[in-house]
Amino acid sequence: MPQFVWSFDVNYKCDTCDYENMEKVNSDVLFAIPSSNIINFSGLISDAIKASLSGYVGQCPNYHSETIVEKSVSKIPNYYCCTLEYAEDIQKGSLNIDLISEITLEESFKFDNILFNLAAIIYFQKMHYTAHVKGIRHPKFLPKREIKWFYHDGYKTSCDKGTFIKGLLFESQPKFNVNLCIDELKPYILIYKVFNDSN
Repeated sequence: MPQFVWSFDVNYKCDTCDYENMEKVNSDVLFAIPSSNIINFSGLISDAIKASLSGYVGQCPNYHSETIVEKSVSKIPNYYCCTLEYAEDIQKGSLNIDLISEITLEESFKFDNILFNLAAIIYFQKMHYTAHVKGIRHPKFLPKREIKWFYHDGYKTSCDKGTFIKGLLFESQPKFNVNLCIDELKPYILIYKVFNDSN
């Protein structure tokens, strides 16, 4: 799925032993944003994502000391997709909700020369998935594409002119500041449309 796979130039450099290595690395389709990253950035998801795309501290293979690993994006695809691991950790009981009581999503943000526009938020609750999707078209109900937020629940049914329709779809703005103690819909997977923006 090349429209989701990122390419990076990764530079390992150790100041202790002068070990240096440059390699090209392709990402998985889905990035994982650890709970610790989200906690470190006070629930601001865009900053946690930026941290996952930039450099990090690794280990020197010779001395096992900490060394800076620099990452730079060499190829951006059409989309960036990530899972927010706090959702799994809360469900498993391995994360104290007090450590991360609120998360904040931004509809758009920039990282270097890359513009991220939020396109979909996927939730998992009551043992099934639901989603907010921005920009939608349906051959029967919305023949013209609408650039608005819509909420979709494929598990529920709705009714149109006396006919039952599988799946519930309606215009609805998502919450971008989510209180994890109160709000039922907790973002789990985020999908961004990405653009190379040199302006």
